[in-house]
Amino acid sequence: MHMQIANSPLLDDLNSEHTGDHASVRVIRDIAGVEEIRDFWESWQHHPNSDIDLYLSRLKLRKEFIRPHIIVAYRRGKPDALLVGRLDQGEVDLRVGPVHIGRPRVRTLSFLYSGLLGNGSRENSQLIANEILGNLRQGEAQMAVLPKLTVGSPLHDVALTVPGFLARDWFHTPHLHCTMQVPKRVEDIYAGVSAKGRATGRRQTKKLLSGFPDKVEVKEFRDPGDLDRLMRDVECVARETYQRGLGVGFEDTPEMRGRYSLMAQKGCLRSYVLYLAGEPAAFWVGVVYRGTAHLEFLGFHPKFEDYSPGTFLVTKALEGFLQDDVKAVDFGYGEERYKQHFGNQRSQEATIRVFRPAPKGLILKAVTMQTEFIDQLLKKALERAGLRLRLKKAWGRYAQRKG
Repeated sequence: MHMQIANSPLLDDLNSEHTGDHASVRVIRDIAGVEEIRDFWESWQHHPNSDIDLYLSRLKLRKEFIRPHIIVAYRRGKPDALLVGRLDQGEVDLRVGPVHIGRPRVRTLSFLYSGLLGNGSRENSQLIANEILGNLRQGEAQMAVLPKLTVGSPLHDVALTVPGFLARDWFHTPHLHCTMQVPKRVEDIYAGVSAKGRATGRRQTKKLLSGFPDKVEVKEFRDPGDLDRLMRDVECVARETYQRGLGVGFEDTPEMRGRYSLMAQKGCLRSYVLYLAGEPAAFWVGVVYRGTAHLEFLGFHPKFEDYSPGTFLVTKALEGFLQDDVKAVDFGYGEERYKQHFGNQRSQEATIRVFRPAPKGLILKAVTMQTEFIDQLLKKALERAGLRLRLKKAWGRYAQRKG
């Protein structure tokens, strides 16, 4: 693993700075530079993904990591915003539906979800986007990835307009992102759920409680001492889900353990496991960070599917947040029914890529865009036929058995 780059002919120095009228941009490319900006980074961080300690700890565990790549925008000599990222050398997974087309190794500027900190104004976003394009033109990477930007936000808009025609992303499908402002009363949690939905929920709860009389337990995990049991019991469920066959979702890895160990040490871990007759049946893995509960993984054991254990656990977690001074719940992106039921605030997010306007970058763009186009056509056809989710689950379970 390389922690820094030196003597590169493409870089004037390790941490470069470009100055304009009362504005400048500095790119931090080493760990020492990260520590220099710790104070204002910590004052701005608002999401667990962009927590500075979590960022540094994950770098040590990622084999594709080369070095940091953090763009800091200054106004009148003072830091005003930063975009957190890193330089990676890893595989780009090209797929149509669940089928892998190829995995070319690509040098990528990978920026973090919720990695824009400080003043995310259009002016600062323009400075940052120009710097990204300049870094690509200098040959630092073949592609930059800005994941799940809020549609209509300044950074989203400039990422689509600053790059020229050759460098610009042509396919950036938006996804629904749901959040919930936590009310003061339990009954208000269900205000956004239709009467039919509430009746279905009561029926599902009654079925679960009657199916496992006096054998239903929800355990909360918060402390560092809880971590081993949490990881063990969640893994017991996660390895049986169709998501595991698709290569997504929770998995007990060193990076995952490191993430939740650090969150537990910071007092942010807030996860739940539902036990039926003593057996793990469903899990909610997440954290509470600066007043917002972030759902990161949710799943249930397929053998308990008839009892809707995932929905039951979601309601218990939400009810628990009322007693825990949680102001909001971030369900993340995705169109699952429970997110739309409980999420009373909605937005659209899209991942934007910028390609190096040079032969290798343009070849990567052509292959990526073609694969993306075919994938989107297939998804829309399956959605119109009402088959997308059914086939996705079937493929995941097939891949899981085969693996």
